[in-house]
This record gives sequence, C-alpha cells and structure tokens, in this order.
Amino acid sequence: AYLGLFGSLAGMTVWLWLAGVHPLLALLCLALFVVIAVVVAWAVTGGGQFFMQNSFAPLNVMMAGIGSGPIGPGSFTMLRITQMIFMYDMRSLQMPTLLHGFKASDACGVQRASMAKAMALALVVAVLVGTATHIWYASHHSAVKIGGWGYLDAPRLPGLHIVEVFNNPKELSFIKLLWIGGGALFTTWLLALR
Repeated sequence: AYLGLFGSLAGMTVWLWLAGVHPLLALLCLALFVVIAVVVAWAVTGGGQFFMQNSFAPLNVMMAGIGSGPIGPGSFTMLRITQMIFMYDMRSLQMPTLLHGFKASDACGVQRASMAKAMALALVVAVLVGTATHIWYASHHSAVKIGGWGYLDAPRLPGLHIVEVFNNPKELSFIKLLWIGGGALFTTWLLALR
C-alpha cells in the first residue's frame, strides 16, 4: 500500500512538473491532499458516515499560507485544474470506502484480503458500467440539454477561480498561517487522544 501511495505521488509530481508546476509546489499540494484525505477518511470511518465533503482543498491552504504570488500563474493554473479533477469531490476517494469495508469484515469475521478483492472487483465493474452508461446517455441526449452540474457548472469553476485570483492576488497572511497551524495541532491532538 505504501509503495503504491508513494509511487503514485511521485508519478503525479513528475506529471505536474512536466505540466509546468514547480516540483516543490507539486509536492506541497499532494502532501496537503494526503493529510486532508487521511483526516476525512478517519472522520468518516470513525463517525460511521458514508462520505464527508472537505471544506477546503490543498490550494486553499497553500494560498492562505504563502499567498498566490509565490505560486505563480502557471503553477496555480495547473494545480487548480488538477485539484478540480482529483481533489474536489471527496465521494470519489476510495480510502473511506476501504476502511469501512475492513471495519465490516472485522465485524463479520471475513478476511480483509477477501473483502479487498471483492471491493476491487466491484469498483472495476462500477467504473466500466458507469462509464459506458454515461457515454451512451450523453451521446443520445445532448449534454447541453442534460445540463446541470456535470456539463455546465463544474467545468467552469477552475477558470472562474483562476481569473478571480489573478485579478485579486492573495497576499501572505500570518494570521491565516497561525490558524492553519493551530488547526493542524488540534487535529494531531485529537488523533493522539484517539
């Protein structure tokens, strides 16, 4: 699991670097996402919820901590698009689902390896069926007529946010940085108490 995680993060860092993002900014963004994902997975599994939307994303933390100037326009643009694709909707994150599956397998006396295999198969089938259905439905019923979030609103969000930040740059704020640090310490303290 760790090999897959670190291999994926290294591959994504190289991919972002080739797309014009400074490697340190790419690493920072991905590290923040891993922290957010672990905290969300812990809260969801511990609380017995199906999923939880995060109230912030890595780029929000980076802008609060260092401002938008040091990130630069090229890095900001690529990180914002990457964030929208991979980090925006936490319902697609598999970590809480896997932890729920392990929790259920422990309660039912099923081996975790068997549960993981069944969940992986279910995920592959769901992606294949969902993709085929989505392509068929959108091609038979105009995507513009379907409208709504997936075809009209969501694709515009990164561009609107990029323009807003370019027109109104965010400066470094030590107060916001203290709030981020305080939140991190408080969350660490909660984890230690657990």
